[in-house]
Amino acid sequence: MHLKHLSLFLLIQCVSVVWACSNFTQAADPKQDSTPDSYKYYGPGGLSQLWDKANWQSHRIGRDTWIFWTWGNQKFLRLGSTSLGNQPLPISIDLFRALDSRQRNTRFARLGLINEPNCRPADKPDEFGLWLDVFEGDPLHYYPGDPQYDEKQHYPGTNEKVDTKNYGKPSGVLGLRLFDNPKFKKSSWDVKKYFDNPAAVEPPYLVGFTCALCHIAFDPLNPPIDREHPRWDNLAANMGNQYLREGELFLNGGRVIMGNLTPGPKHDTDPYDTKGVEADSFLYHYAVTQQPGTSETSRLSYDFINNPNTMNAIFNLGHRREFEEVNPEGKKIKTMHILKDGADSVGVEWALMRVPINIGCEGPYWADSLFNPFTNDVQHPFRIAEALWKLPDSEKQKITERFGVSFSDVLPERIESLKRRYKEVDAYGQEFGSDFAEAWKRHGALADYLVSYKPFHLMDAPEGVSFITSDAARLEKGRTIFADTCARCHSNIQPDEPLSGDRLKEFHRQAVARPDFLKDNTLTDDVRYSVAELGTNMARAIATNAIEDDIWAEFSSRDYKQLPNISKNPLQLKVPVFLDQDPVTVSFRPPAGGRGYYRTPSLVSIWATAPFLHNNSLGNYSDDPSVKGRVKSFEDGITKMLWPEKREMVVKRTSKDCTLLPQVTQLIPKILSQRITEEIRWQLREKFPAALIDTLVREVQPKLEAHLTSQITKLENLNPDQLIEILPDLIVTDIMQKGRELDLPDEFLRIIKLQSIERLQADLKTLHALVKGNLFIIPKGTPVNLYANINLASLPAVVVAHLKYPKGSRPLAEELLRLSACPDLVEDRGHLYGSDLKDQEKLDLIEYLKTL
Repeated sequence: MHLKHLSLFLLIQCVSVVWACSNFTQAADPKQDSTPDSYKYYGPGGLSQLWDKANWQSHRIGRDTWIFWTWGNQKFLRLGSTSLGNQPLPISIDLFRALDSRQRNTRFARLGLINEPNCRPADKPDEFGLWLDVFEGDPLHYYPGDPQYDEKQHYPGTNEKVDTKNYGKPSGVLGLRLFDNPKFKKSSWDVKKYFDNPAAVEPPYLVGFTCALCHIAFDPLNPPIDREHPRWDNLAANMGNQYLREGELFLNGGRVIMGNLTPGPKHDTDPYDTKGVEADSFLYHYAVTQQPGTSETSRLSYDFINNPNTMNAIFNLGHRREFEEVNPEGKKIKTMHILKDGADSVGVEWALMRVPINIGCEGPYWADSLFNPFTNDVQHPFRIAEALWKLPDSEKQKITERFGVSFSDVLPERIESLKRRYKEVDAYGQEFGSDFAEAWKRHGALADYLVSYKPFHLMDAPEGVSFITSDAARLEKGRTIFADTCARCHSNIQPDEPLSGDRLKEFHRQAVARPDFLKDNTLTDDVRYSVAELGTNMARAIATNAIEDDIWAEFSSRDYKQLPNISKNPLQLKVPVFLDQDPVTVSFRPPAGGRGYYRTPSLVSIWATAPFLHNNSLGNYSDDPSVKGRVKSFEDGITKMLWPEKREMVVKRTSKDCTLLPQVTQLIPKILSQRITEEIRWQLREKFPAALIDTLVREVQPKLEAHLTSQITKLENLNPDQLIEILPDLIVTDIMQKGRELDLPDEFLRIIKLQSIERLQADLKTLHALVKGNLFIIPKGTPVNLYANINLASLPAVVVAHLKYPKGSRPLAEELLRLSACPDLVEDRGHLYGSDLKDQEKLDLIEYLKTL
């Protein structure tokens, strides 16, 4: 080749590389151009080709369950929408704005959502005025149907037959499915009214979500050429969606919760035009500071600790270490330790069965077990035997024999009561227990599918070997350092008897030197270790959900619940509350009963799973799924792991002044009217029949609320002191007038008149402080978890603290930390193992870690 031709060729190659890097791309796999983009080719390396032929059908059901079955939670999401939409301050819950088809090409960049292949953006709204992606069918007609049913039907506009009853319809986003709403009436549909208040109008579709929403991401060995338009063969469901911005999906850019708060200029003609929660609200900062790739699994089963954690990557599941522990029924069983804190500890079956509950399976029953902020009911255990009442007796007997779960304690009258209670809230008229019974039928297939996932090795990735040193001596040194420094925790090969010192070191050196060391190795001992030893952020470790008498008590062993307190003496935490002051010292004793421990995380495919730690806080986040992008993120995270002085000491902070909820002004008439009618109900309880009291309150409250709104509007130009002085008298006078118009009994009116003016004035003073922000303005730079980790039961003490100390002051911070359920606010601290190695030893260890 002539020199100038060679120069031109190299120039073109350089330009191509630069363009590729700028678009987060890499060399295209020829298969991506020649193979139809069919669901048939889903899974790393043709995953289905690796399945045991004798068990192939079970694997398939498990795969389709993981990716397409919602466990019935579309009904629970709709129930949440209607329930919260009818509270004193209506809260809008709606997923259609997140599915806006006009934003398909930016979904990944904005929210980390993975677009489903074989769909395209809509060029117009559908017949109901909704902008939904268009499903174009599978080119090989491989789209899944449930083999248990024969209800596949032609999908409109395609030649595809789809099981729309059980798996729903594609929404265009992997993990979000659409179901026809049986309660929908086209004659009463109004798209604008729906978006204004989703609780008030039944939509044409119910939206549910599957495991895929949080667990499907890109195959590290075959990343997509275009992140917004992946193919089926670019996807892997065992990685966890490292890119999902869950907080922003729900409370910010996705506009799922309170998405109607800030209408845009085109809102009158396009109800999608809203911004949702903005930066003047504390909820905005709570959402945007959630780390990408994490999920707050206790957002509903609330533990009053803001502790989103990374989705578990699933590798070599069938080779996890097992432990003997006593389950809640007193039966000793072999079990794995699942979850970050090892709390799922009564068998992999129940670990798999807990997941659908936590995402809304049997949602009304689950919700009745959760903390209720409107009634202050505390959480209580989800009862497995009650939820599985529909199983055949033969299956119940097997569960009793294996796990000791007693179905004999589930009384028929209790089940009849539950069936009656939940009959009206199930959109499909299914009996209570139907979805959970179906989940039990599928859990074995689901386990078969998840077990089939193997590690992703960097050396098998396109050009992966170029990122690993070719110096065999360095790799051997790194292997030895791993054996001496890491293997005692990060290996499932452990001594059968307790060893220490040189004997333990020699054991791990011999194990790591074996040619088959990495074969089926989970690279974790799955033991629970004290957070006092680990030194990492303790938020997830002290979660309460699995302790005795809480929501997941039947999914954690007695051994877990009897773990000792991690420290005899209170821990002394140095909390950097302020950017320009010394840390605040906090004395904190983590409670016992299971809390205070972390299970060793796996290092399998660590090169592809950065950032690190349980909360994805160690290392820079990257939305580049290419091999180069993953390795770059790995190197940043592992460098900060081994050189702690390079860490940023991350504390989630507000980026501007905000209030707990700017819209609290709308609450004044509702709160006052409720307070007054509650007092009326209390005063009348022994004087009138309950039915009459209910009628009176039902008649009075909306009228009272309307008149309060009117009076406050009339008086809005008065200064606060004048308003507080005048308004209570006007309220009582107003109620009396309305009562006479309704011909209410004289005794009722007399009791109304006796309502304490002082009580109303006290309420108004508190509300005024809230409204004007004098009480709850949160200054820019305030740690989000200074407030997000406070139990609601401590709210009165929080109010007192704000009245007593100036906002943003050190004494206020000290008091809030004292009240905190978790005063540990630094996200990326701890895990100092290996930090005392020499620099070259650290570099050699990093090269070896790339081979895992």
